[in-house]
Amino acid sequence: SLTSPLKKNFPPSFTLESDDILTNVSGNTSISSGTFNYEVPEEVCAPGYIPTAQDPVTGLYTVKEGYYVAQIVSGATTNKYEALQAALDAVPDGGTVQLLTNITLTAGVEVVKAQGGTFVLDGAGYTITAASPLSNSKIIAVYIEGKASDASAMQLDVKNLTIESDALKYGFVLDSMQVAMSNVVVRANGGTAFCANTHASVTIDDCTIANTGSHTESWRDTALAVSYMADVTVNSGTFTSENGWAAYIFTSGGTIDVKGGTFSGKVRSSADTVGENRGDATITISGGEFSNVELTTAHDSNLNATIAVSGGWFSAQVPAMACAEGFEPTGALADAPNAAVPYTVGYAADIIYPIEGTAGVPIALAWATNNTSVVAEGAPGTTLDVPNIITALGENGANGIPMWQSYVRGLDPKSATSTLRLAATAKDATTVTITGAIDTTKFPSISNVTVTFRLAAQNGEEWTDIATGATTPSFDVALDDVAGKVLAIFADIVTE
Repeated sequence: SLTSPLKKNFPPSFTLESDDILTNVSGNTSISSGTFNYEVPEEVCAPGYIPTAQDPVTGLYTVKEGYYVAQIVSGATTNKYEALQAALDAVPDGGTVQLLTNITLTAGVEVVKAQGGTFVLDGAGYTITAASPLSNSKIIAVYIEGKASDASAMQLDVKNLTIESDALKYGFVLDSMQVAMSNVVVRANGGTAFCANTHASVTIDDCTIANTGSHTESWRDTALAVSYMADVTVNSGTFTSENGWAAYIFTSGGTIDVKGGTFSGKVRSSADTVGENRGDATITISGGEFSNVELTTAHDSNLNATIAVSGGWFSAQVPAMACAEGFEPTGALADAPNAAVPYTVGYAADIIYPIEGTAGVPIALAWATNNTSVVAEGAPGTTLDVPNIITALGENGANGIPMWQSYVRGLDPKSATSTLRLAATAKDATTVTITGAIDTTKFPSISNVTVTFRLAAQNGEEWTDIATGATTPSFDVALDDVAGKVLAIFADIVTE
């Protein structure tokens, strides 16, 4: 039926021979039946109805009960779809699939983009919900696969999306592609919430991935999983498993690099050679907070599985086996940023300087694991020979920076690439301010000793001073003197 201000009465079945009535109707028009020579505009369909495509036999158009759940935006073209599966199947290279409403899946979504390409999946703040059993017997709510032979051939941006799965094996799986995930929520009541699979490379920012299930197969209660040599980088977000694993590399291997985020639950790295396409498993942790965490590894004789912690904060002491090379666990630190996670790691005290005391007794001098103080151990009554200490700590490390300064800044003096970061700010059209990320409050306090700073530019294997004698690590210099040059700020110890 069609109703409009035109006040015309139509029989239950009719055909309009002109599109005038469709192109000149007001916003009060509501079409729920009839056949038309022209496509019915979506805006004049009755609630719960959508236009049909042209009938290939009659050449006519009509409307049907239904609603759109997603649309493809590609250039200036927008097409709407009744099923998420259809939209993901049809999206062209460079296109965006955007949700238009919350979706409850009755069948699992499985999409293969074997040709690769660049795509966006924008949830627009809506939620996809799936619960077992699904009508197509799928064990995954949403599965998207790129080009299996070349994971770099497909780039996917997933954002502003929530996926909730109940009693499925997996909630969200991305396979053989490069992915950026931001503002994505994946919650699973049992089964793995999110899995990066088969050489997928995934970067995660500001996402929430959680598992609330409880199974006898504890690996199924995983929030963030990696399998078949995929890799995941976590910059920020929340990752929680109430009864299982906050992060888990399954036995097929891969990598997880944690630079930030909050984790609650166990963390495991595992690898074995049972099957194909397998390799070592590595979890590196340089930042983030970990509560109620248990760090474990498992592997067979042919592969390695490691956890390497060089930073971050933990609710319990980090096991020695999980410390990165050159690091060791600290005790609980009173000045931890969050009292609930007071444990971290520091540089292991493996660079020992034998300094002679007043009685000729060697004193073992090393930098403390919290990178803020000097530890000296020796026979009672001995004193420190300050000039010798300064000489020893003033030696350059492999990074070209005095070792004591590397320790203060949390750098690794044994790594040539572990250097201080500089910031450059334009002061005017011809002058810039170069500032070093140096916290002078952490310098050891030694009487009759001062510290000055100099800015230098790399010249082959040498450094040429640009400015010297500064009392703070900040320099105003001519833009022409530093443009295009590799710069460093050095701290010099001066005895009075």
